[in-house]
Amino acid sequence: MKTYSVHNQEGRILRLIESTSEDIALLNVVDGEDLIEGAYPADAFYVRDGVALPYPTKPGPWSVFDHAAEEWADPRTPDDLAAELQEARRAGIGCVNSAADAVRRRYVTMIAGQEMLYLRKEAEARAYLADPDPAPAYYPLIMAEVGITAPEAWHVAQVYLGLSAVWISLAAPLETARLGAIAQIEVAEDAETIHAIVAAACAQIAAIS
Repeated sequence: MKTYSVHNQEGRILRLIESTSEDIALLNVVDGEDLIEGAYPADAFYVRDGVALPYPTKPGPWSVFDHAAEEWADPRTPDDLAAELQEARRAGIGCVNSAADAVRRRYVTMIAGQEMLYLRKEAEARAYLADPDPAPAYYPLIMAEVGITAPEAWHVAQVYLGLSAVWISLAAPLETARLGAIAQIEVAEDAETIHAIVAAACAQIAAIS
């Protein structure tokens, strides 16, 4: 039993068939088709003058092989390329923001309204520590955590400010890396450049701690 590769006039391999002889195999082809002996995968070979040739290295997923010219061609229009670049920018910015979000989640609780609560806690802590005679009624957030976060109100206020200082020390380099990468992505002229920017930014962001 022999294997034959059926191809069209263009040279594109269409299918493989098995037969005991070429004459019998030819009964399985139609007008506009021919065959050569051998099992040649359609995604790896084409036929030129009765000889199976390997496709050259494909430059990208967008490539279409021009069998007449025996080379890969780019069928994309300028509008297609512009749309792909915009999508690459959108995806790249999304990756950078996700990397920054992952770092933030190590230090803050990401639920609705929580960031506003953190700001309110910081403001309340500063006011409490500056108040020579703080009345508990004016500092409800601090009082709510006495015995939980710390045993005394002044200690709770110190914890609030300490956490705020830690967050600020992280937020500054985090925003520098995030916004810097986004600025570069927005002016990048090709997807390869965008991928390189994203990889470098994500590594930089992940190292912030």
